[in-house]
Amino acid sequence: MASLFSPLISRLWVRFKVRAVWSREIVQYTFPNLARPSVPLSEEARGWLAAFRRDGILKVEEDRFREIAEYLDQAYFKPLEEGREASAVQMPSQGLFILDNNLPKYREGGTEINANISFKDPRLAPIFFHPDLNGVLYNYYRRQPFYRNQPLLQKIVYDGKVPPLSNSSWHVDYVHQVSVMFLVSDVTERDTHMQYALGSHRKLRLVANYPEEIVEREGYPVLDAVGGKGTLFMFDAGGLHRACYRPNTSRKILHLNMTSGHHITPRRYDRLGSWGELAGCPPHSRRMMEKIGC
Repeated sequence: MASLFSPLISRLWVRFKVRAVWSREIVQYTFPNLARPSVPLSEEARGWLAAFRRDGILKVEEDRFREIAEYLDQAYFKPLEEGREASAVQMPSQGLFILDNNLPKYREGGTEINANISFKDPRLAPIFFHPDLNGVLYNYYRRQPFYRNQPLLQKIVYDGKVPPLSNSSWHVDYVHQVSVMFLVSDVTERDTHMQYALGSHRKLRLVANYPEEIVEREGYPVLDAVGGKGTLFMFDAGGLHRACYRPNTSRKILHLNMTSGHHITPRRYDRLGSWGELAGCPPHSRRMMEKIGC
């Protein structure tokens, strides 16, 4: 009889341990910095913060962002699209890299490019170390945020011949993770894009995946994360979101993940000792690299 209950007991024990870890991390990494719960923001960024707290997602468009998107397209995506191996791509300055981490399951779902790059490209610093965007995140957490992993380049070309990947269902990512999606191609509602349930971030969710009807049942308006090349979205990944795959369309993005200190994957690719690029950044931007640089 005991053997009949052993699998059930084992599953319950694993679930208990997972919940215990989640609970400990929620307490540890959501507790504010009482000595410095905020950093100065521009007037525009104070509006961004209010919108981000309300909706869980922020859309930012700046003139320089389109130029940065063009640069990403030509310097990073184009060599990979031409079929060159990631390790052989000639980058614009020493110390930069592209690391291909595409997997068969991604490729089968239409992900043509899935590659990590360096934070140290000075042409990309206005995104990585944007004082107001970093400051909005600091004030949202009420403590120092950190980059969780290396920047990710992704190109999806979905042909509709296979079922879409699991992220096409409503889901949440790590608790208290905030992500940035920077469009490197023009994206409309007719293209593959992300949808976000506005305000859903205000409810703590420990389950990863949810049924189709949850957004309608809970009454959340849905935002289509679309825009011109160079549009930036910052969103609380603890809110409900999903990939909306459109057959025979493509989307190119730069993707970033940040947390308040948990779930860091420090591969130590970027060596910061001789890097002067951060010198002119405010402290809350410089510290973003503390947990993944070396």
